[in-house]
Formats: sequence, structure tokens, C-alpha cells
Amino acid sequence: VRGQVVSASGVPLPGVSVSARKMHSEQNPVVVNAAPPVTSDSTGNFEVVEVSPGLDMFLEGSHSQYLISQSEIFDLVAGSSIEGMTLVMKIGGALSGIVIDEVGAPLEGAIVAVREEWLGEVNPESLPNKAYSDAAGQWLIRSLPDGDHTLICSVPGYLIIERSGVVVSEGRNTANIELQMVKGAVLEGQVLSMDGNPIEGARITAIDTSEGLRKLSRSTDLTGYFQFDNLGRYPVDLVVEKGGFADVRLFEQPVDEQPIVVRLEALGGIRGTVIQESGTPLRAFSVSPRIIEGDREVTRVPSRTFQSDEGRYDYDGLQPGLITFSSELLGLHRT
Repeated sequence: VRGQVVSASGVPLPGVSVSARKMHSEQNPVVVNAAPPVTSDSTGNFEVVEVSPGLDMFLEGSHSQYLISQSEIFDLVAGSSIEGMTLVMKIGGALSGIVIDEVGAPLEGAIVAVREEWLGEVNPESLPNKAYSDAAGQWLIRSLPDGDHTLICSVPGYLIIERSGVVVSEGRNTANIELQMVKGAVLEGQVLSMDGNPIEGARITAIDTSEGLRKLSRSTDLTGYFQFDNLGRYPVDLVVEKGGFADVRLFEQPVDEQPIVVRLEALGGIRGTVIQESGTPLRAFSVSPRIIEGDREVTRVPSRTFQSDEGRYDYDGLQPGLITFSSELLGLHRT
């Protein structure tokens, strides 16, 4: 496969790594190199040799000062050659602007990132194309491909905001993008055991429906303390989880109020034996616990199978409460 690498303005580019790429197979749809990569010469020309033939192939160019670029799709028949391929390298465009608070003061340390539309809830800091605002609230993101993009901005203590439909053009800086943040509501508290000891490492999830549906998570510190400082203005639901303790769910917790206290109950267990009417222990059986809530029985944990010459079972990890047990074995009645 022979051709030339050029810039977006048509200038030949030397020193670009060029690879021929294709799908491995229909059964294994992974893109792989179809030949060793080559480097474009001083006139931008290249020749990729000993290429494994295939359908829907393409060339890929990479250079430290340009975006990774791809050629048009082509088919390569065994023993044949393709001439005149052109690989256009682009530097991309840029986005820049300012992050301010509700009164127009600049915010330092804001994370501004470009996110894909198909992504769900995402942490802006985990995205590859991002920038941090300086003391003047200014930020700049370079090397973005052409097209419409969505910006997401996060500042501790403020609601996360998004701005969609931001246009990037090759070689241009789309400037003066103003991102105004709104102060978040606060919900804080402490997680304790039933005897009043702080629980470290409990996971608290806040389900916030103020602006759509958001799930925010925090973990308690050594003192059992937690804080959300970027919630909406409406009450939230809380789910508190910690290994060895029963989960707690709190509904409609108001924000910007006094700290709350959440108490967790340690999980328990039940031990016993399963015997036949004759008094003979069963050696293999399943045990299924169900929690009694009001006038109904609720299954919250799976059944377990036990094997014991004495018919013993030891079922741990059960939340406190009134529990009914049943055992089952083929040919025998459930009790």
C-alpha cells in the first residue's frame, strides 16, 4: 500500500508512523496491524509492504504533534497493490473559557472535560481530554477532533454542569466559553454501630433527583463522618452499606439541615440441624431463610446447600429481625 501523508492544508508530512489495520476476524472483531508500521519520508511518501490482505482495511497515522488519523476504507486482494492513498493528519481544534460562581467570581481548580454523549454518569477527572481552571478561572483544552462536543465541569462544593453542542473546528480555538457553577446543598452526618462506635469505611450513596437522576457516593472516615456538598435543593434518598452490617435505606432526607446519625446493626447467623421424622440427620439439604416483614415473608438472601453427617447447618450474614427457615431435599417435605 503506497501513498502520502499530508496536513489538513495539503503540506506533505515526514516522520509520521503509518500502519495498515484490519479486523482480526468476524469471530474475534479486534483491530490489529496487518503489517509492520513504516515512517513517511521527507516528501511524506510511504510504502507499507508485506500486508496481510483483507476487507474493510484502513491506514492509521500517528505523530506526537497531530491527532491519530485514519484513511478511507479499502480492500486488499492477495498479491495486489494499492497506489495513491492519502492520509490526512489534523492538529484538531481547541476550546477555552472561564469558570465562574453564581456572582461571577472566577473559580480556581475546576475540572473541565470533554465527554462522550453515550457515557452515563462519569467522573470528569477520569476523562482524557480535560483541563483545570487557573486562579483567574481560565481553562484551555487542545487537540480535539472536529465536530460537536459536550463539556462537563466539576468543582468541589458545586453542582456538576454540562454544556452540549460546543463546536470544535480544525486549527481554531473556540474561546470565551463561560461555565457558571451553582453552589450545591450539603448533607452530612455520622455512621455508628448500635453501641455507639463510629464505623469507618461505610459507603453512603445519595440518590438525588433534583436535576435528573444522580447517584453520588461517599465513604466514612475514622470517626464515621461523611459529607455531600454538591447536592440539589430537594431531599435525597440514602443507602448506607458496610460489610458485616445490615444495609440501611433512608428516604426523603432534607439537605442543608443539621447533621444526621445513621446506626447500623451487625449481621447475625443461625445454626442448627435438619433431621427426618425418625430423628435421623439429613446429610445433604438446602436451607432458605426468609425475613418476616409484617404479614409477608421476603427473600433477601439465596438458599444454601449443606452437606454434613450430623445434619448441621451454619447460615451467617443475616440481617437482624424475625426469620423463618425452610429446608428442602428431593422426596422430602419442606418444613
